[in-house]
Amino acid sequence: EINGITAALAEELFHKGEQLLQAGEVFSLRPLQLYSISQQLRLAKPTCFTGDAKTDLGHILDFTCRLRYLKISGTRGPVGTSNIQENSLSFDLSVFKSLLQIEISDCSSPQVHGLPSLRSTLATLSIHRSTQSMMSILVPEASEFSQWEPEGAESGCPVTAVVPVWRNLTTLDMSHNCISAVDSSVKLIPKVEFLDLSYNQLSSVENLQHLYNLVHVDLSYNSLRTLEAAHTRLGNIKTLSLAGNQLENLTGLSKLYSLVNLDLSHNQLAQLEEIRNIGALPCLEKLNLSSNPMCIIPDYRTKVLAQFGDRAAEVCLDCKVTTEKELDTVEVLKAIQKAKEVKDRMSNSDKKITEDTNPSAAAPPTSSSSSCLAQQAACSSQEITSREEVPKPPNVLPPVDAAPPPESFNSNTLLRSASPAQVKHFALSASEQSLCGAPTNTTSSSAAI
Repeated sequence: EINGITAALAEELFHKGEQLLQAGEVFSLRPLQLYSISQQLRLAKPTCFTGDAKTDLGHILDFTCRLRYLKISGTRGPVGTSNIQENSLSFDLSVFKSLLQIEISDCSSPQVHGLPSLRSTLATLSIHRSTQSMMSILVPEASEFSQWEPEGAESGCPVTAVVPVWRNLTTLDMSHNCISAVDSSVKLIPKVEFLDLSYNQLSSVENLQHLYNLVHVDLSYNSLRTLEAAHTRLGNIKTLSLAGNQLENLTGLSKLYSLVNLDLSHNQLAQLEEIRNIGALPCLEKLNLSSNPMCIIPDYRTKVLAQFGDRAAEVCLDCKVTTEKELDTVEVLKAIQKAKEVKDRMSNSDKKITEDTNPSAAAPPTSSSSSCLAQQAACSSQEITSREEVPKPPNVLPPVDAAPPPESFNSNTLLRSASPAQVKHFALSASEQSLCGAPTNTTSSSAAI
């Protein structure tokens, strides 16, 4: 079977190999074919088993040495009607010397050998449905050495291996796997600009600070509930996708100042106040908040755009360009917000003034004021008693034609004409009123006298 598979592939490449290489197209191989090539190279047999030059293994080796774009697609079940399970077949990639791009899907990462031989040339690496960890792909040597360090790193502790870095790798796509953590293997890919870890099992994001060239990051459809201090690990990114997670707040995104495109769709964002955390980002142009609980809030779009202040017209929300009508509504909301802020400042200042004056006004009564209150109560009781004892005088009305008092009439005249006993009684009444805190009125007192 191995001989037949390699012979068929060699004949195909004999006729079309050169055209495929010149066209620069992606060439697809099955794990079964790669397994057959690897096994054929181990056999102590001629490279041309059948004697036909078209089926010589040399055509395959010449093609693999010059191939730049390769796709390896396996199957989850048996191959055709056979009992061959491709996931259990191991193969070696060291026969590829010039690969710039490789995509591996539906394979078992422990069965994939020769990946370290691609570190010097590979620019794009895509692995799907094939691994449970980044380490098994980026650092296969980790299974052999207990401690390792990337090439060129300064380590204070002894290491058992120095691992070369992926010199030209700029794109790493490890979506649709079962990866649960971003491990330290990312130290070996310092030049990566595009990182896709979507559709995995990430609950936290660590070690991305080693990827200081990152521009585009896709963490969608994982198990992220929060992303604290994202700027310490994702400082210079321009595109960030967090769709399909369980995010409830955005506090960790407030310092991603270079962010241009942010996808937060299909999360658990319910409060419009969370938008304030990203409303001040100076470069943000595209924001996707669709399929979040906050989307059912009336006037949701205008309330979100209002959080961006003067930049509302520059933001494309949920893949829809902002309309003039929405901008007018945003201006109204901004005016209302400013008026509310002014009112709050005024109320706060008034409250402060009140707090400054309250200590003296709310001070507990002193002993003198207490005695004054007691005296007021005593005077009030005495006044009630005197009112009850003194008989009510008859109502004597002045005659209608009585002349008004002369202008020279005043209380002093009355006092001078009054007897000494009456003057003494008037003085005592006035002093009692003053002592009890009642205002003294000379005119009313004189009239009473």
